[in-house]
Amino acid sequence: MSKNPVPTRMCSGCMTRRPKEELVRIVRTPQGVAKIDADGKEDGRGVYVCPNEECIKKAEKKNRTRAEVLEVTTWLTGYSADVIESALVTDITYG
Repeated sequence: MSKNPVPTRMCSGCMTRRPKEELVRIVRTPQGVAKIDADGKEDGRGVYVCPNEECIKKAEKKNRTRAEVLEVTTWLTGYSADVIESALVTDITYG
C-alpha cells in the first residue's frame, strides 16, 4: 500500500472518480463569482469536471450555471466566450 495515496475526486459530469490532478475545479467564491481554480486552493464551493465536452454538457444539465460551464469551455478550448455563445445559437451541421 502506498504511503501517500493519490487524492481522487468525482467528475460532476460523468460521475467517475479520477485523480484530482486530471480534473478541472470550478469554484464559486463567497462573493458569488464562478471561476476556474487553477491551483485548487481558492475558498468557496467547488465542483470538479473532466476536461472534455461531454462532461461539461452533462455538468450543465445538472444545474451548474451557464457561467460556470462557459468559463470551463473557454479555458479548455481557448475560444472567447463570444465565439462560443455565437456557435451555440447557430445551427452547425457537420459532414
